[in-house]
Amino acid sequence: MVAGGLATTFVGCRQTPVGTLELHWAVNGDVSAGACGAADVTHIRVLVDNTLAPTDNDPLHPAWHYADFDCTEGMGSMELTEGIYRVRVVALRGLTEVRSQVVDLLDVEVIGSETTSLPRNPATDPLISVEVAVCGDGVVQAGEWCDASDLAGNDCESLGYSAGSLGCLGDCSFDTAGCTECGDGVVDPTEACDGSNLGDDTCTSLGFDSGDLVCDADCALDWSGCVGCGNGEMEGDEECDDGNWDSGDGCSADCRLEQSALTMGWTLFESDATTSATCLGLDIVTVDVSVTVAGVGTLVYAQTADCTVGLDVATDLGYGLYTIHLSGRDANQVEMAAGRSGVVDHTIPGGTDLTVDLIGL
Repeated sequence: MVAGGLATTFVGCRQTPVGTLELHWAVNGDVSAGACGAADVTHIRVLVDNTLAPTDNDPLHPAWHYADFDCTEGMGSMELTEGIYRVRVVALRGLTEVRSQVVDLLDVEVIGSETTSLPRNPATDPLISVEVAVCGDGVVQAGEWCDASDLAGNDCESLGYSAGSLGCLGDCSFDTAGCTECGDGVVDPTEACDGSNLGDDTCTSLGFDSGDLVCDADCALDWSGCVGCGNGEMEGDEECDDGNWDSGDGCSADCRLEQSALTMGWTLFESDATTSATCLGLDIVTVDVSVTVAGVGTLVYAQTADCTVGLDVATDLGYGLYTIHLSGRDANQVEMAAGRSGVVDHTIPGGTDLTVDLIGL
């Protein structure tokens, strides 16, 4: 039996063939003569079974009946006894290397003295598409671990590394050069330390006064054993210590409490809280302004301002969460209006500005 100019290899015992199975294929959807060469495919192997045997997972060492065909012919036929078959199609290079995913076709009926064609009408129906991996096309296919940016859902962690950036090499295998393995004693580019290997870092090189620097389980420096500003513990003459050397977060880089201006304005309303009012209209002369720690009530600022000025400024108020209380009073200090803010987040280095409604009583 000859298929595609090659002697067809047919393995296993069988009865006298009474029907013909004819297959037509395309490589990566391409039916041209050059498609096989472009995909580095020399043969198409067709495997058949009608015994309900389990899936044959090794096309190179098949237990099923099979035939090999020249890929460039685009078709091949084999004689089979009448029956219902499971047919598998796979691309090979040199009969020793699988080049594609396996196409699995179920319930293919071969009738005696007839030709069963797959597809039924090759002139109009889609041919059997043998998908061959083409490294560099950006799509992971059989035989590839990755392809360009397509890592098939993998990352350094899924490959057993601690962290890092997984890449793909030109041969579509993983590039793990950017992956790190915390605990191997080697400080990788994404690690600050590893085990006892601290590089050249010490407590003093990091800006602390003294102490013992260690490496934590995630290969990050742990300076909790260092003494000095930035370790998260208030020591010596420190006014604060939030565990970093960042200014603008309430505690400065030298562990001093940070302050900025809190500007508090007011808008006057009649007792209905909707009709605009004036200081004169509400008979208000002064406004008592007080600032308390939100949720605690501790008074941190108090001042009396001229109502007509419309605002008051606490110039050096430490960062924190505050509540502002306003009380508008007449010439005899009788309260004529009142107002209160919600929680004010005063942590902006450039200062905080807000307006509170002062409503007539």
